[in-house]
Amino acid sequence: MYNRYLVLGAFLFLFIIGLAYCSNNEGEEVYEEFYEGYDSSFARASEEGVEIPYKSDGHTVSIPVAINNYKCYMLFDTGASMSTLSEQDFLYLLRQRKIKFDKDEVSKTFSIADGSTVKAYKVWADEVVLGEEIHLSNVEFYVMKGARTSLLGQNIIKQFHSAYIDRNNEVLRIIE
Repeated sequence: MYNRYLVLGAFLFLFIIGLAYCSNNEGEEVYEEFYEGYDSSFARASEEGVEIPYKSDGHTVSIPVAINNYKCYMLFDTGASMSTLSEQDFLYLLRQRKIKFDKDEVSKTFSIADGSTVKAYKVWADEVVLGEEIHLSNVEFYVMKGARTSLLGQNIIKQFHSAYIDRNNEVLRIIE
């Protein structure tokens, strides 16, 4: 029972930090500012897998991704069963016609860290790129009303043999 509360507390802490880290209501300019200085060519293949530099606030790790050529950062969240898009990322992608969304798709209910349940809607991206080396096709995301942080969850992470944070080199190391 103690472990359940410990995990729940840790996830809640990361979720709150993620919300504070990514909360900016200045519109689309936030992505240009946030993504400034990132060149996906920094992602490099090595004998030990693909290395993708990350941004960290000391508590969370956010990695650069491109969703149908739209660049954004996603919180690397091994505790999330599914990858999610923030409401802002989703609306931008939808306006640019860079995401597939079926209004008739039945929503799914998820339990989140605080124990409450929320409805989420499924969307699809034709391509998601991590660095320049890793290309994924037909990737499923969920969108929850009011979500302020995009999460890279297990539906993407489990596709790799290994994915771990190398804090010494400040990279996410992915072994396919």
